[in-house]
Amino acid sequence: MSNGLWTLAFIVLTAALLALPFFPAWREWRHPLDALALAIPDTADDSAPPLSAQVRLAAGLATPPVVSASARILALAGCQFQQLNAPTILLGVAKPWHIAPRHPVQHRLLQTPAHAERWGTQGWRITGDCHIPDAHRVQGPLVVMGRLTVGSDCLIEGDIKAHGDVQVGARSQIKGALLSEQRITLHEDVSLQGPVLSETEVTLDVGVVIGSLEQPSSLSAAQVLAQPGAVVHGSVWAHQSGRVA
Repeated sequence: MSNGLWTLAFIVLTAALLALPFFPAWREWRHPLDALALAIPDTADDSAPPLSAQVRLAAGLATPPVVSASARILALAGCQFQQLNAPTILLGVAKPWHIAPRHPVQHRLLQTPAHAERWGTQGWRITGDCHIPDAHRVQGPLVVMGRLTVGSDCLIEGDIKAHGDVQVGARSQIKGALLSEQRITLHEDVSLQGPVLSETEVTLDVGVVIGSLEQPSSLSAAQVLAQPGAVVHGSVWAHQSGRVA
């Protein structure tokens, strides 16, 4: 072999040895692996049962401490429960209770409740007991140091906090939360937008509605007693006992 061929072979071999370390980089440039989606391990618990769309609770049957559904829970008359979670919780009937159409009410603005002083910019703080007459409207949050009685067909535009018992008359509306250290009684067709919380007991009459599908809410008390026909959108938590009459 001539010297020229040996020289050419030597040059080719040397170039190949020099280029070999750069081959992985060239391959990555031609076909980048980072352009592919990374495999993410599936950490979901396949053993967990899927959430049922509807759960039915009947009287005389043991109810788990926590019952959840993706659509609704039907708690039949006579059943007992502790914690319920669903977009719609029907207490005592198989479908939402038919609430009679509300007739327009000319609410009279309650200018100054008895024994009241200003609480913030729009609210009231009331020393002692408070009674709101039928068909009256109260603006702003309301803090009552004693018992609170709301008449029928009233409109409360704000949160309520009371230290004593609370009675809310038929067809009244509360556009906020309702909290009390004592018993809360909600009469026929009362509607509330915000949470309802009592340290002792909450009683729901026929047609009571708490929350909505668009704005879920919650009900919490040591004891909950519901008459057939009440509806809660969100959650119900009876810390000691809950029952549908």
